[in-house]
Amino acid sequence: MLEVPPDAGLEDMLATLRWIKDNIENFGGNPDNVTLFGVSAGSSAINVLLTCPEAEGLFQAAITQSGSPFNHDEWDIDELQEQERCKKYLDSVGIDDEDLFTATVDQLLSKPDEYEASEFCPYVDNRLIPDRLEKSFLKGNIHDIPIILGCTADEASILLGERDKVGKERFDKTVNTKYPNHKKFIYEKYGSYLDASPAYALGRFRSDNTIANMRYFASCLDKNRISPTFYYIFQRVTPGKEPYYFGAYHASENAYHFQNLSSEFINYGESDVRVSNAMAKYWANFARNHDPNTSDLPGWERFDMDSNMIMYIDDPCECVSLKNKSLTIELQKMLEERTEKNNPGLV
Repeated sequence: MLEVPPDAGLEDMLATLRWIKDNIENFGGNPDNVTLFGVSAGSSAINVLLTCPEAEGLFQAAITQSGSPFNHDEWDIDELQEQERCKKYLDSVGIDDEDLFTATVDQLLSKPDEYEASEFCPYVDNRLIPDRLEKSFLKGNIHDIPIILGCTADEASILLGERDKVGKERFDKTVNTKYPNHKKFIYEKYGSYLDASPAYALGRFRSDNTIANMRYFASCLDKNRISPTFYYIFQRVTPGKEPYYFGAYHASENAYHFQNLSSEFINYGESDVRVSNAMAKYWANFARNHDPNTSDLPGWERFDMDSNMIMYIDDPCECVSLKNKSLTIELQKMLEERTEKNNPGLV
């Protein structure tokens, strides 16, 4: 098998951050004030960098959107498993070891469905990644920098695939696989949706579970660090196709914080522009000052486990104590139970 550096993708990220550190001043930037932000897989990358010793000092703040370090079974792999996974995919697209570094993008992505299912993930190499991600966060072995984290209100609605192909058996499988000891509670909360729309039932459960998972993430940061954590839930419903079903779906906030409300498929309105302007200001303020607040925006309080203050991004934005608190805390307990099984004594 081709010899490559362990966690080569992470090495690329570190090389990029070092280049920024050495060169950004030539472009008018401040090498001592670098903020990273990413969504979904990008968020997961930032979470890994937060535990990477060699990344310390290369960035001073982070915004991690729709990605928690907890309860991702696909990350719990070793080097050999990852090599086998990569080799299997490369064989499927006809790329030999010798051709790997000269293969074109079209070749590498010629089977997108299989690529998406391959789950290429970092693994513990005892240098860049000294411990399992969950353990690093639970032990507090993370860079103590200001962080914004959060998710959308309806994360899973767009992640389920074709709605009419989601049946009750898929909901049952999710519950039986991940939460067999909590079936009674889950079916009491979501079972009433199953007959009408199994897809909605599964999407609502997974979305609420993501909100709980991000609160678990925020609680861990609050417990183990001094720097502030700011928690948001993006609940602006995108005015696209079937908004009543998709709601504020996974990554729908991207168009807003990038102020890119130009689409032939989505009829954004003046209210969306107000949300976009506010979100872009919060993100820019945080990048500049490590605090999202300015006098012309609704105040955003830091999160702690007692006050549970969360910024709900909508028109208007409002920072209030966690909505639907009892459900979120119950779901978080379930997540903590799964984490405890993988990390005895750390929860």
